[in-house]
Amino acid sequence: MLAGPFGTAMKEALQSTLILVLWIVFWLAGTIGGAVLQAWLIDLGVLSDINPPWIITIGSSFIGFFAGAYAAVKLGDLALRSK
Repeated sequence: MLAGPFGTAMKEALQSTLILVLWIVFWLAGTIGGAVLQAWLIDLGVLSDINPPWIITIGSSFIGFFAGAYAAVKLGDLALRSK
């Protein structure tokens, strides 16, 4: 499709961008998932509404962050192996 050095550079830049976007999506999914879980537990009455435990949202944000980092590293390794 794109021949020459610009085609190769463009492919590598797009691949790096894809890896970064994947990481951010995992991170946001973890954060939003934790917030939804926390709201659901508050609605069920398991957790207090006055003093919400933000550790659920923070913890799932960290899990999403590191899951995204792991997926990005694995995707980067696959990209390097295919060269």
